[in-house]
Amino acid sequence: MNQSYEICKIVEGEHESSINSIVSCKDGESVITASIDPKIVVWNIFNEDIHNRKYFDHRDTIYALEMFPSKDYMASGGRDRSIKIWRLIYYREFRNGVLERLMLDTSINNAHTTDITSLKSS
Repeated sequence: MNQSYEICKIVEGEHESSINSIVSCKDGESVITASIDPKIVVWNIFNEDIHNRKYFDHRDTIYALEMFPSKDYMASGGRDRSIKIWRLIYYREFRNGVLERLMLDTSINNAHTTDITSLKSS
C-alpha cells in the first residue's frame, strides 16, 4: 500500500534545541512539544492569531509527554527526574473548545533515581 502525505504547515522558532516529544490535543488545532531546552510549548497550528505559549517548569531536558485518555490532563518527565501533571484549559466561549493554556496541577520531584525517558497513562 503506497500512501502519500502532504505537509499542511511547518511551525518553528520557539525551541532552541531538538524536540523530544509531541502530543496532539482534543481541539484538533493544538499540539504540545517538549524539548532539550527545557521548555514545553503549546502551538495552535491553524490559527496564527493565537500566540504560542511557553512553560518552563522543568529544570532540565524534557524527554516525554503523555496525554491522558480524556485529553484533559497531560504528564511530562525528563532529566530532572520529576513528573509534572498538567491540566489543559480550553476556551469555553471565545474560540470555543480551542486549547487556551496549561495549568500545573501536580509536581512529583525526584520521582525516579534516573532520567524519566517515557510515560504511559491508562
